[in-house]
Amino acid sequence: MKGWFARLLVPALAWYSFTAWIPAAVIETTDGRKLIGKISAVDNAFVLTPEGAAPEQVAPAKVRRVTFSDHVESAPAPAAPVEWRGQSVGAVGVKGSFSQSNDVIQVTTTGTPKRFSDGRYCVWQPFGKQGEIVAFIPAASDVAKEGQRFRLAGIELLSNLEGTGPRVSFVYEHVGALIVQSRTSAGKEKSKHISTKGKGVWLRLVRNNLEVIPSFSRDGEAWKTLDAEIVALPDNAFAGVSVSGARAELPITVPISKVRVTSRATPAAPVKPALFTRSGSQLNGDYLGADGSVVRWAALGREWSVSLVNVSRLVFQPEATSLLKRVAAGRPGVLFANGDFVDGELLRSDRTRVTISSVLFGIRSFPVNGELIAVFVRDLPADLPPLRVTHSDGSALQAQDFSVQPAGLVLREAGLGELIFAFEALRELTR
Repeated sequence: MKGWFARLLVPALAWYSFTAWIPAAVIETTDGRKLIGKISAVDNAFVLTPEGAAPEQVAPAKVRRVTFSDHVESAPAPAAPVEWRGQSVGAVGVKGSFSQSNDVIQVTTTGTPKRFSDGRYCVWQPFGKQGEIVAFIPAASDVAKEGQRFRLAGIELLSNLEGTGPRVSFVYEHVGALIVQSRTSAGKEKSKHISTKGKGVWLRLVRNNLEVIPSFSRDGEAWKTLDAEIVALPDNAFAGVSVSGARAELPITVPISKVRVTSRATPAAPVKPALFTRSGSQLNGDYLGADGSVVRWAALGREWSVSLVNVSRLVFQPEATSLLKRVAAGRPGVLFANGDFVDGELLRSDRTRVTISSVLFGIRSFPVNGELIAVFVRDLPADLPPLRVTHSDGSALQAQDFSVQPAGLVLREAGLGELIFAFEALRELTR
């Protein structure tokens, strides 16, 4: 009896172990059908098992799209609006008020004969251990009133609203310069001045516990990251936009727009750099270096040595879409956050610096971190291969065709070779 029971039980447990991890999926076929259920595979066919129905096999030739629904992210619930409040901050009181319309906060305030830290008007809301505040500050000349211009305007993370204690302020000076001011719990203050140009600037402060990272941008996409400030802000800190007028007797109104405050329980995952292949695939991962023949890249759980002839571009700030689109076709070189482009051929690099050979400037080397947006090696293809497979980490592979095995999806990318992915690692297949 025991032997007979065991012979039944073991296969049952094996079946349960196999089916428990199988992800859900939606298969859309070339003849317009839509199948929803648990997905698995046999040799050269998907197997979809709807709830309460018999399994159905679908040949790869019949597939138009597969959505692996376990990886479909539902839209986040809209956050409850947080009330903004305003008050004078600092030992020298200033008069002020504010109004809010969507993501624009209009701050009206006077100035002080002293420093920004001594008196400014701050519009604030509570802020936690992780998160960021972002805002666009207009040029002082754009908000002039009867010759009046603001002295300083920007964003802050504050330990309190009395003007004492730790803080980090990132402000735009009326002459066009940027200033990072910080104050430690011991009362030590320091300032860092950054020269800049243009009409207005995006400012961002990102907090991760003790670390506050300032960055600025001209378009809200390509960011220049500055050195982190180590400041012991409390868990119940404050985030705000602050303005100091240039004169104590004359108010000035500054429209600070695109204001966004995000407070999180954990740090947001950074946007990964992307390697684009000559066939149009995108590998999200980490740059390891390059020499005259290969680019070394970490992605999809392994390290790659991609032949340089199969590389189209290396994008270190993928969110800078507007700048990336401005680069003319057939132009190799390096693109920076301020819009500058240096023509040249990629020679070599390590994790921290990229070296190019420029006809105009000779051999030039640039740091990878900070202002570098992308290295252009050659153009992306005009016509992409018909099959696109999206990985759960956001990487996207372009291939001519695919096959199905019990182990998962098999596809061949022109520059990367044959790749096999388990279904639970994928988001979508489209052709």
